[in-house]
Amino acid sequence: MACKLSLLPVDPRLAEYASSLHASTDFREKLYKILQYAAKLAAAQPRLGPLPKQIASTLSQSRGIFKLLKSMNSIKSLPSALEERGLVRQAKLLEACLSIAVNSMQDVSVVNKLCGGAVVGPRWAWLTDFLDLLLALLGAGLAARAIRRLHASGADLQSPVTRRKLLLCGRREDRTTRHVGRGAQP
Repeated sequence: MACKLSLLPVDPRLAEYASSLHASTDFREKLYKILQYAAKLAAAQPRLGPLPKQIASTLSQSRGIFKLLKSMNSIKSLPSALEERGLVRQAKLLEACLSIAVNSMQDVSVVNKLCGGAVVGPRWAWLTDFLDLLLALLGAGLAARAIRRLHASGADLQSPVTRRKLLLCGRREDRTTRHVGRGAQP
């Protein structure tokens, strides 16, 4: 049974380019995250004044910009989900669709915050966090299944190839896990 995906851009190179562009910002986004939380820790020290809190806020907005259009990576995962069968196919399709929804909602939150925060409110943030939690749980379940299957395959767990596969399973789980309960802030 053939299935066409209308969600994919007309030119698949556009999705590939957007995905590569996003991937190249991952390191910088993580660095900003470390700096942001260091500034938040500094802001807890009253003697340092308001500057650390302002720096943390600016870094939070910058991280949000780095993460814009992350949903393009999720769109790229739809074809591989369609190659699966049965419940795994449904779970991976659900994961891709949830990821697209959550990342798009986070994009709206970032743009809203940059524009003064008048468009979406706390209910939007709550819904984003709730869907993000569902996504994290689904991603953890799929990663656990992949790890269990790798162990059951009888593969040499000490070989570099198997270790890379295990690392990728864990990395995949880490990508789907985000901070929940933070008001959809990046």
